Amino acid sequence: MESNAFEIHYIARSVDPGFDARGYHLHCVGSKHAFARHSHLFDARKLYSTLKSISPDSIYQRVGCAYTGIAALYAKKNGCSMLWHVASDQDLKPLQFKLSKNIAFRHLEKKALEYGVKHATNIVVQTRQQKKLLEQNYGRTPSGIVANFHPAPPLPPPKDSQIHVVWVANLKPLKQPRLFMKMAERLHHHTKSRFTMIGRNSNWRWGRELQKEISETGCVDYIGEQPFDKVNEILAQAHILVNTSQYEGFPNTFIQAWMREVPVVSLNANPDNVLDRHGVGLACHGDFEQLVKNVNLLIENRELRTSLARNARSYALEYHSNNNGKQLVQLLAEKTER
Repeated sequence: MESNAFEIHYIARSVDPGFDARGYHLHCVGSKHAFARHSHLFDARKLYSTLKSISPDSIYQRVGCAYTGIAALYAKKNGCSMLWHVASDQDLKPLQFKLSKNIAFRHLEKKALEYGVKHATNIVVQTRQQKKLLEQNYGRTPSGIVANFHPAPPLPPPKDSQIHVVWVANLKPLKQPRLFMKMAERLHHHTKSRFTMIGRNSNWRWGRELQKEISETGCVDYIGEQPFDKVNEILAQAHILVNTSQYEGFPNTFIQAWMREVPVVSLNANPDNVLDRHGVGLACHGDFEQLVKNVNLLIENRELRTSLARNARSYALEYHSNNNGKQLVQLLAEKTER
């Protein structure tokens, strides 16, 4: 498929006004409503009108939210196709009732998402587990299984002798950053290891309290949000990536790390048991003590760390290259040519 076969428009809730979008068009649809942070539904009118102005032949949408339903509604009413690419397993599970001040927003957001799940022209999942959830909970069969993909980087340079353990995610309760801090406190006695946290923190009370705890712990270097290229640069020098999220889809950080010969130690996330099946890291099955033991094992055992690192790069280059994108392009092209 020729690179100029599509005219590409990218719609986002927020857009950096200084970003140079070469080759495609950027559209900002975020609402300034005070409650907008609680639901993407506040962006519905602007998103729909933006789609109307673009008049797309095909819509590709990721991340399950109200945007999924709005895009599917537009596609249904205007004769275009809509491809939804599942990001998180949680998007394919019914809403669990949890009493909170935001329950009404969460309910409406989920209803909008479910409309999209039911009416999207095509759905693509990342894992066999997501395929199973889609079929069980919504009675739909995906058009394909397409894992996340990244451009292949060169081999990383030789790594320092001091073992660098990295955690990368936005700092929010779902990602459980305190567990990484707790783990680092248990292991910082290793003079041959250091621990770094990367990610955007919120300015809410929870985020401010966490920031204070990080500064007081003394065993974690928190460097805040970093550009994508900088994260990859840090990973290229790292030895271990740790993930403490409650759940994930298929984390892009896993692929970024693997391509740079960095094995993953994950508390919960292990899509399709990839860590065990391909020997690219160590799974902890929700057990924090096992997380501590596994990270300690990789710090101490250079041979195992090196073996997992080599497996990681080989696996990532085979299963997560840009070739995966061709499947998505083909699906979009087929619908556009109708």
